[in-house]
Amino acid sequence: MRHRHRPRVYPEVHPYPLQHRAAKPQEERRAQRGRTGDDRGLVPGAALSQRAHAHHDAMKYFTIKELTRSATAQHLGIDNTPPASAVKALHALVDNVLDPLRQAWGGPIMVNSGYRCPELNKLVGGTPYSQHQRGEAADITVGSQSRNRRLLALIKRLDLPVDQCIDEKGCRWIHVSHRTGNNRRLYMKF
Repeated sequence: MRHRHRPRVYPEVHPYPLQHRAAKPQEERRAQRGRTGDDRGLVPGAALSQRAHAHHDAMKYFTIKELTRSATAQHLGIDNTPPASAVKALHALVDNVLDPLRQAWGGPIMVNSGYRCPELNKLVGGTPYSQHQRGEAADITVGSQSRNRRLLALIKRLDLPVDQCIDEKGCRWIHVSHRTGNNRRLYMKF
């Protein structure tokens, strides 16, 4: 009996450490690279209005590009470009949870997985109703389980408007989500 070849699924982590990049606010990084105007690192194909472009500048420590990056999607040729509704949700996630958390943490926070198109979400074993598919969630880490535990304690202490905050696999990473409207502030372990 022949075994069917299954596509290799890579963990949703950045292919290289972003600590050198994530440590500085986005404005400083742009200034160092001489980036101005419309060169904002936005995901190609994402239809953004002028208002969304202006709102993008409010993101201090994170970019849409890093919130949509996926080694698995890239390897398998999957288009992981978010729709405008997911881009709007990613901005809300950053404004309400990720940027305030990064500010309070005082150091880099890496995004392992943010937005996932339905095809990518299925390949990486995400639930069918995952908030990642709507741009409402991100899996984050600060490099180690012990430091992730401290980050989780900080999230609780700051009382950020999270919908879900999940300690994944003994704090190997932390899932945070935010949605427009009523955030349930659910804290769980998986």
